[in-house]
Amino acid sequence: MANHNPSFLDNIGTDLATIRIGEGDAQESFPVHKDLLVACSPYFKAALEGKFVEAADKAIPIPDITSRQFKLFLNWLYFRNVPKDQFTYMGTDCCANCKPSGSTCEESRRIAGFTKDYDDDDEASLTLEDFPPLADEVDQQLETLIATGPWDRYMLYVFADRCDVPALRQQLIDKVYKGRCELYGAVIYATRRLANNSPLRRLMLDKYTTEYTCDTVRGEKRCGTEVLLRQKLPVDFILSLLDMILNGQTGMKPLCAYHEHEQDEETIKECQGRMWGNE
Repeated sequence: MANHNPSFLDNIGTDLATIRIGEGDAQESFPVHKDLLVACSPYFKAALEGKFVEAADKAIPIPDITSRQFKLFLNWLYFRNVPKDQFTYMGTDCCANCKPSGSTCEESRRIAGFTKDYDDDDEASLTLEDFPPLADEVDQQLETLIATGPWDRYMLYVFADRCDVPALRQQLIDKVYKGRCELYGAVIYATRRLANNSPLRRLMLDKYTTEYTCDTVRGEKRCGTEVLLRQKLPVDFILSLLDMILNGQTGMKPLCAYHEHEQDEETIKECQGRMWGNE
């Protein structure tokens, strides 16, 4: 794992690299201290210190990453800030699913096939509604939400996976481990972009086997968007979840099981010691 240990005492501020995010007219350029990039990421180290054209130009294009993802990364790189756990607020004006589009949970419930507002009958019912056919406009709205919704931790993890920033991946795993079971949009976003053996993907599956309860099913009905997103869940995620449940492989593992370090007793103790020291 690359060490994040450059110092301004060593003239770190004199050498900048340019990171070009996006494509075409939407492309943005960000000047970043080269030593910081090299210290935190084998990917950036190879690009900026290897024999590639990027090393000579001190410029790296990353067309498949968004400006928001990179700004979240810069917040971590310079200030050690990671996104906070998001409250979902389903059924309120601050719903994480509906607020970004200017809609409301009750409006989305109508699209999802509910004929009346959320009430005590919904609270008591465990029935799962049929998947309503999605009009093209609704489908596009859901896809836009999945791609741009307020799941910053997951967006940042996808960046850390894409650009190989191990320390950031581990810090995000620690945060997700302690957080709540995430909305479907975040699960869909991450599952579409991560390998099956990704630590975050494994953690999401384990959290769902543990924390997805009858109360979760009832609560989803407060927001029609969350109900509609059910049918967007990747089939491989659902099948993996079903396989784990049928084979009794449910429950959360110790935190270090989702870390990328060796899993021997000594390494785990060292990792736990560092975590306790940082609390």
